[in-house]
Amino acid sequence: MTANQRIDQRAGLMLQAMTAMLAALGLSAAANAIPADVMNAYRAYMAAIEADDLDAAAAHAEDAWQAGVAASIDGDTLAALAENRAQLLYDMGRYEAAGPAWDAVYAVAPDINVLALASSAYLLAEDRQAAAERARSLLAAGRGLSDDLTYLARYIVAVEAGPGGFTASTGREAFQRGRAPQLVQDFMREGERMLQGRSHALEFRYAAFAAGAARGIGLHPSVADHLQQWAIQVDLPEHEAQLARAHLGESLFAALLIRQGVFPVRNRDDQSDAATNDRLARNAVPPDYPAAALRQGRQGLTVMRFDVSEAGLPENIQVVFSVPDSTMFDRESVRAIERWTYDPRIEEGVAVRRTGVETSFRFSVQ
Repeated sequence: MTANQRIDQRAGLMLQAMTAMLAALGLSAAANAIPADVMNAYRAYMAAIEADDLDAAAAHAEDAWQAGVAASIDGDTLAALAENRAQLLYDMGRYEAAGPAWDAVYAVAPDINVLALASSAYLLAEDRQAAAERARSLLAAGRGLSDDLTYLARYIVAVEAGPGGFTASTGREAFQRGRAPQLVQDFMREGERMLQGRSHALEFRYAAFAAGAARGIGLHPSVADHLQQWAIQVDLPEHEAQLARAHLGESLFAALLIRQGVFPVRNRDDQSDAATNDRLARNAVPPDYPAAALRQGRQGLTVMRFDVSEAGLPENIQVVFSVPDSTMFDRESVRAIERWTYDPRIEEGVAVRRTGVETSFRFSVQ
């Protein structure tokens, strides 16, 4: 869904909700003598929303909010006006204004979801310090915080900290040496646990979160790319695909990653060369399923990198990433590639070596 589609969808939902709220505000106006300038600005805001004129709607929402503050109207009505203003700015992508607007909502009606949206808006406005300050306040909420808001807050804090000089060239190096930020490692661990339990929808969720977090935090691109391959290759039956979409659709953390443009989910047919280079092999026989893993019902994914000699033979075969980190899958993946052969690459009449060829194997118990 594009940014404009998200705004249009949100505007439609806002129109439905605000129509009902207009009646409530009318009752509140009668009971609390809300000034005419507040009501007039609010009605103009609603008319602009209905006309799909979001710029005008934002201006009228600002007028209604400012008039309400000046008149010291009741807290519930003021909070509703503040939320209209903040949500519209956020959905329009005016993040520099949306952050302070969400702060204003929080000041009138403190709520952890509002604090999360304020933190997200500041991050999207590239004010990492302000974003992290609010994320730390969110984490201080403690037991009342959902897993999703915990992920979001920890991610924003991690983005502020940056990758910490992380320069590993492979996913394996990152995780074997414990050099990936803790949040990404946690997503990896949870994804591996779901992989072993065959909870495919949750495996997909954590793999996607790990890839998105790695890219957003600024880890070496190879790490995010390999994590993304893991997410793409999760075997999701249709009913679990619906469950996964529901998980992600309800997630403020996923919404933030999408707005940042770092969320890794792509169509299976839109895979990188890492998943297609094996088509060049003349006899790309897949690896044997390790007998011990099959008996235990264990599943996994390996990403392999190798060179192809001038004679078309694979050399320097390496496992750059595997889930779970299990030598049984690694060993069979290496053995499979050792049996492959390629037509030599010819450039200007001369056979040349190819380096950095990548492919991946999915081990799945049917």
